[in-house]
Amino acid sequence: MCAATRRRVLARPAGAAVTSTDTIGPVSLPPPPPPSTGQAPAWVPAPRPPARPGTLTIGWRVVTAVGWGGVLLGIAAVWDSSRTLGLATWWLGAVSEPQPFIVQLFPAVVALVVVVAALRNLRFLPAIGIGAAAVLAGVGLVDLGRFPRFGWIELALALAGLLVSLASFAGVQRATPPAADGVDTSG
Repeated sequence: MCAATRRRVLARPAGAAVTSTDTIGPVSLPPPPPPSTGQAPAWVPAPRPPARPGTLTIGWRVVTAVGWGGVLLGIAAVWDSSRTLGLATWWLGAVSEPQPFIVQLFPAVVALVVVVAALRNLRFLPAIGIGAAAVLAGVGLVDLGRFPRFGWIELALALAGLLVSLASFAGVQRATPPAADGVDTSG
């Protein structure tokens, strides 16, 4: 670019449009700033806190929540079938004499407690699931005398919850033993 063209570009008033005859020479940019040493870049995820012993891994929490959600749906199906067929389970009562609402919700609340416990990542979740399965098995055993088919379905739902809870023991976080040489290797 010749010196006359540069003078024309530099002498252009502020706000004036650039024309095709105006040329701009090579622009030198300032060097990039040096990387900071105190912080990690924004795109690096923050490290997770160490897992608490007794909690489940995220995969097993999802499996437990979905499994017990299925048990909850099964209980709702028993409820609906009982009302549709007019066969009253002990926890629902007859249509003319229903049980109190808290008693009607009891089996569903038992399954819901396990789902909420899985979502909250409570410690010892498999044990909570085993206890809930035992309670649902008791509900099913009482119904075996009144309406055996509903009782067997309730026992099958309790067994399904028990199997999910037993399987979830595979995902229990264990405490990491200290290193033999006294060096902390937890990160």
